[in-house]
Amino acid sequence: MPGTRALLMATLAVGAFGHASVVWAVEPDFLPLGASPVVPLTAEMPTTDVRTEPLMKSAFDPCPPPNCGYFIAEAGVLLMQARFDNNMAFGLQRTTNRSTGAIPPGSPGTRLTQRLDIDHSVVVAPEVTLGFVNAAGLGARVHYWYFREGTDQVLNGGAPGVNSTLLYSASPLGLGFIDGTSAMEVTSKLNVQVLDTEAIYVHSGSRWNVLFAGGVRIARIDQSYNAFVPQSSNNTLLSNNTFHGAGPTLAVEVRHPVCCACLNLYGKVRGSMVYGEANQSATRPDQNLAAQENRVASIGIAEMELGMEYNKIVRSSQLFGQVGVVAQNWSGAGSASRSSVNVLPGGSFVGASYTGDSDINFLGLAVRLGVNY
Repeated sequence: MPGTRALLMATLAVGAFGHASVVWAVEPDFLPLGASPVVPLTAEMPTTDVRTEPLMKSAFDPCPPPNCGYFIAEAGVLLMQARFDNNMAFGLQRTTNRSTGAIPPGSPGTRLTQRLDIDHSVVVAPEVTLGFVNAAGLGARVHYWYFREGTDQVLNGGAPGVNSTLLYSASPLGLGFIDGTSAMEVTSKLNVQVLDTEAIYVHSGSRWNVLFAGGVRIARIDQSYNAFVPQSSNNTLLSNNTFHGAGPTLAVEVRHPVCCACLNLYGKVRGSMVYGEANQSATRPDQNLAAQENRVASIGIAEMELGMEYNKIVRSSQLFGQVGVVAQNWSGAGSASRSSVNVLPGGSFVGASYTGDSDINFLGLAVRLGVNY
């Protein structure tokens, strides 16, 4: 019909002008013989192909929330040297310018005493970290590192006589010996194992990336001190000093770009307090002497790391490397023999007053590689 045809044409024109997706069509109450029904036409909205580029990724945020979560995998080494406030190896007593005749009128000479501590070198300590962070920035991780060092020192004395040198061992639990022969050898061991299991939260904003962590630290320290006269079964001293415990640990890690998006300055601080059992034993096999002590101990641990980080995006993952300076302080962790600074040549080497705990300090470099995927 002419009226219906005009109405349909107007409807199509309005739909095309407004890009409407709804068609308004009116059908007549009846169709002429042989006519086909009106088929509604649809004018679809034009579509736009929108592609988003990934945001810049930080070392712990390769896929910024709320896009996805990611796994953390790190491996590296800590090049560290152990330093003690008190870790005695030998004591020396030298007499010089003493007369061979009667005193007086002869000269008594001069007596010099000296204390030497155990020498420690730089040790390669491996470490590994595994974790996961979800789309909201919450996650968990485990971190493990292991330090092991053994030392061997020999101190030569002098020929016997009125001007001679006496060699003194350390005095673990009051057991020690004095030797006037030509040499004394001391061996020691320091093993430290650390496992951190913690929850983490990552926050990124204003070009800063901050990671907060809190959880439980498990620590074990094994130390030993042994002194003996080489090629002799006499004057032998064997001792061990161990600690194993657990306690809370808290950490904060911060990153900030330096001169480009792939180069960051990073810093880490951590504080821990571990509580546990400490055991020390000492024996003089040649004299059938032995001593043992069991005690409850606590160790406060402070750690700091500062360095540079380079990261690179590779497909859906991020590779990064870090080099930084590491410093740690283990307060009251003890030493190989736990001999106090009062154990000097000429001392009695008897009693608990000659026992003292030392701090252990670690200083060195951290070198690690990691991937977030």
